[in-house]
Amino acid sequence: MSNYKYPYTVYPSRVLSFLNYDFNLPQVPVKPSLPNMPNKVNKNSYSVAIIGVLLFFVGAIISEFIILLISCFLIIISFILGAVENRSQKRLDSMYNRETENYSKSILIYNSQLKVRNELITKLKNIGYREQYKLDKIKEFFKAMNYNTAQSSVNKGVTEDLFFDLIKKVFFDNEVLTGKTISNEYFASYSYVPDILLYDKEIGAYVDIEIDEPYTLVDKKPIHFLKIENDEFLHSNSLRDDYFASLGVVIIRFSESQILESPFGCLDYISKVMYSLTNNDYYLKLLSSYIYSEVKEEEFWLVEDSIEFAKKKKREYYFFGENGFSTDLSEYFKPNFKKEQFVNLTKRDNFDILDDDFPF
Repeated sequence: MSNYKYPYTVYPSRVLSFLNYDFNLPQVPVKPSLPNMPNKVNKNSYSVAIIGVLLFFVGAIISEFIILLISCFLIIISFILGAVENRSQKRLDSMYNRETENYSKSILIYNSQLKVRNELITKLKNIGYREQYKLDKIKEFFKAMNYNTAQSSVNKGVTEDLFFDLIKKVFFDNEVLTGKTISNEYFASYSYVPDILLYDKEIGAYVDIEIDEPYTLVDKKPIHFLKIENDEFLHSNSLRDDYFASLGVVIIRFSESQILESPFGCLDYISKVMYSLTNNDYYLKLLSSYIYSEVKEEEFWLVEDSIEFAKKKKREYYFFGENGFSTDLSEYFKPNFKKEQFVNLTKRDNFDILDDDFPF
């Protein structure tokens, strides 16, 4: 089977990159090397001058004009060589002085880089610093989205309405919306309507909570299923998820059976996702006064499974048990806040309201 399982969470790519950010340390800076002392230029001019002087005395003693002429030539050459040698030496000394100055500057830069690296190592040893860094980046991302919401006329399913009421009771410090479109400056128009939107005011994040049913109650049409294309699994909601993720919205998907069988377990899962985004302990404390078990994973169904579920009336059994259809759901959802049941529910008098948000 595929790796798709409910509950299923889709993070916008930027948010996911921040959540998985790897705090790699910068490389250790390379310490500059001291410049080598310049070599002394060979003083060949001294040797030539000495030879010229000796020849001059020899020529003067023996009165040999040619020797005197050669000696004078050598003495002149020695002066020229000396000037060239002195110039070369000055150039080498000047280069050394520049290299020494550059070395001093490089040492300052090296010490600064080493200090920054050591300070970063100290910071990264603090888990709070790492979490705050991620939180700041996530908050910057959501705040830049500039979301807009508007009312929509799309019909909602009964499970969605019930879970919406429960979320409002538990996540009381947040804005909980249903029947709303969401857009931003990059997506001025919309194609899909979120099932339930949970908004965190502190970081400006929207989380779309989707409830997937295997088929519609009225015409038994398969929905929210996996299909196989080119030997790969593709979910029927992939375009919908891509759309919301492109808006910067986090998507959480539950199966309808998970919502009905473990509503507080689903709330616990939502609170953990919210905590991953906000690092706010508020979300971990929301359900501290309730007794519940974690929501159990459920594999995504194939279209063939949807058809089989419809034949076996799996959804009808959620609501009406073995006694068949009923238009009164109040007996199924017991008003007990300490158990995994919904509370203070509105009586449903019309079976049509059980229809789903379709097309999706």
